[in-house]
Amino acid sequence: MAESLNSRRRFLRVAGAAAITTTLAGCGGSGGGGAPSEPSSESTGESADGGGEAEPVPASERTAESLGGIERNPDGLQDPEALNYQPTPNNGQQCDGCQYYVTDQDGDGMGACTLISGEVDPDGWCLSYAAYIG
Repeated sequence: MAESLNSRRRFLRVAGAAAITTTLAGCGGSGGGGAPSEPSSESTGESADGGGEAEPVPASERTAESLGGIERNPDGLQDPEALNYQPTPNNGQQCDGCQYYVTDQDGDGMGACTLISGEVDPDGWCLSYAAYIG
C-alpha cells in the first residue's frame, strides 16, 4: 500500500510540474496570435518559440514512445537540472528501467526521456524515476 501511495504521489508531482511548465511556456509568446513564423520543430530540432533541447535528440526519438507507452512531446520538456538528472545510477535505479525512458533508436547508445530535454544516458537517473513494470 505504501508503494502505491508513493507511486501516486510521484505521478501527481510529475503531472503538476508538467502542467506548470506547459503553462509557463505559453507565457513567453510574442502575443501576436496566429501561426509562428519560424521553421517548425521537426525541421530544426527546436521548439517554435525559438527554444529547443540543449542537446537535440535524433528525429526517431523526438516523439517516440517511452517504455511505459508515453509519447514524447518535445514542446513539454524540462531542463535536466530541474529534475536533478545525473548520468549515473542512484541506488540501483537508472533510466533504462524507468517508465519515462525512450530507448535508443539510432544505435548511438543514448536514449531520450518523456520528461526532460536532450539525450539521456541509459545508466542515468533523475528525481522523476518511476520503475517500469511490464
